[in-house]
Amino acid sequence: MSAEVGRLVRKLISNVTCYDCDSELNLKLEDLDEGSDLLYEGNCSCSDCDAKYAIEIMDTGYALDLDAYRTDIEIQSDIGQMGITTRKEKLQKQTHPARNLIEGLNELKNALLILDQNQTQIHDVCEIVREEGIIGNSVAHQKVIAALHNYMASSYTFEEILSTVDPNLPTDGPVESAKSDFEERSRVIIGLRIYTQHHLSLPYSFTRFKNEDTDQWEMTITIALEDVKMIDSDTDRHPPDGYMKGSSHHYSGIEGEKINVENRINAHYTSAQNLVSEIYDYANEVHEDEIEDYKKSTTYKYSEDENLN
Repeated sequence: MSAEVGRLVRKLISNVTCYDCDSELNLKLEDLDEGSDLLYEGNCSCSDCDAKYAIEIMDTGYALDLDAYRTDIEIQSDIGQMGITTRKEKLQKQTHPARNLIEGLNELKNALLILDQNQTQIHDVCEIVREEGIIGNSVAHQKVIAALHNYMASSYTFEEILSTVDPNLPTDGPVESAKSDFEERSRVIIGLRIYTQHHLSLPYSFTRFKNEDTDQWEMTITIALEDVKMIDSDTDRHPPDGYMKGSSHHYSGIEGEKINVENRINAHYTSAQNLVSEIYDYANEVHEDEIEDYKKSTTYKYSEDENLN
């Protein structure tokens, strides 16, 4: 029997429960024998109620069938019988060697999508202010507060997911420099997010900055560095300024007295986007065969006699 089939059977038998008491039967592949007409067959007992079963596992082509029959009682109708049919594609998705890699890439892509939506929200609210002004515009103020909060929250989610899936993703080669750039551009955003954990909103204002792309002066969201470089409520825990790594770790790269929040968010999002792109490209380069096999193995197939409706 191939190692692949054995892997699928192990997953199939991992959650089989007793018909009588619903306890797991704790089936192990090593306790079953390879059959002639069957993949595997054998006997087992429930450790809780001592019910005894004969186990038969069959390969139907697109699925694995497991049948369990009570051998210590006289079977009447379907009492004491169990049948489980599981598509191979589902078992592959749960056990394939590339599973953690694929799931990590998908989680990272989804986290970036949320970051993208919130970065767009920041851009849109800045455009509203530039077109309509901010004086007396309470709706615009509410949108700014919500947009800043959402981006800081999604940046935290992105970093948490990146940290969680990092062991399953390639992080050397071109990914290493992209990750270093992202970490550098994250410092200010992380600092502002830490501040929002102690205050419900950021102390923002609007200031005219020169747009380097258009060479025009325009209104944008800013935060006075003096207003966020100290978190008074946490100075006892993280002296002297309330930041665990010190406020200089987050804000030392700021030139002048104000943080151009829109620019910092744009730079942060661009570096996150580049990091995910590099991870995807490099993963597909070094794990091409595994990824292709995963796609092929987990794509549902149909036989001619299956009802597709």
